[in-house]
Amino acid sequence: MPHTLTKRHHNHILAKERHTRYLNSFSVYPKTRFESQNDDEHIILLLRAHPITFIPWIATAVGAFFLPILLNFILPEFLTVAQVLFLNVFWYSGLITYVFLNILLWLFNVGIVTDQRVLDVDYFNIIQKSVNATTLEEVSDVGAKTNGFIRSLFNYGDVLVQTAGPASDIDFRAVPQPAEVVSIINEMMH
Repeated sequence: MPHTLTKRHHNHILAKERHTRYLNSFSVYPKTRFESQNDDEHIILLLRAHPITFIPWIATAVGAFFLPILLNFILPEFLTVAQVLFLNVFWYSGLITYVFLNILLWLFNVGIVTDQRVLDVDYFNIIQKSVNATTLEEVSDVGAKTNGFIRSLFNYGDVLVQTAGPASDIDFRAVPQPAEVVSIINEMMH
């Protein structure tokens, strides 16, 4: 049986209207669909990891970008120009792939809260995917955890959705506004 929005919750969401924040990491009523969405099901929240989580892989990519430039002063003494050129092309192709895969993994690892279900879609690589879903009736508890100075400063954290049924617990990692996510899911449960 589909979960209907309470008048209070519906007004709460409509007061905020449709909006997105943090490079589409926190979207309320997004204009999108997902592959197993029912015709009468509406997306309330679409969540991705906070963009601040890009810093580690971007720093790695920047360091990896400059490494061959430094090595190009040393390698010509040991290798031919063609070999150095090949190594540079190979290195930067791998670097572009690394950046592209990190962007794809961020884009497709999503948490979805609808008016009927809570879903967590996790890609471990581009060919391995895990989808955990539970109905709102099976949700027993929702909590948020924000540890550390950086997470508190940028207001992001983990949201854990515990289920009473056979479905496994759902966790949204490093999402923006975790307290607001918990509030919306709690209102959807009641």
